[in-house]
Amino acid sequence: MNDEKIAALDTSQLAMVLEKVPAGITVIDQEGHILYYNEYCSNFVDRKPEYIGKNIRFCHKKVESIFMREMHHEKNKQTTHLFTV
Repeated sequence: MNDEKIAALDTSQLAMVLEKVPAGITVIDQEGHILYYNEYCSNFVDRKPEYIGKNIRFCHKKVESIFMREMHHEKNKQTTHLFTV
């Protein structure tokens, strides 16, 4: 799929694609607020609907704090996207 076709996807189409990916996906903004997570992700880490809009550091268990350290490191490097796998 080329960039133009990807850019043409609307939000509902993109959400449908993300739900079908066999990988846990959590989308957060630069301040750490959870914007989205797919069902696959909720099967493996602590994800609940009430976490949407909340800061990820208050939702993650201690073992998941690696994400927050990486997010802080990436934010200090002035990146616009953070992808943690």
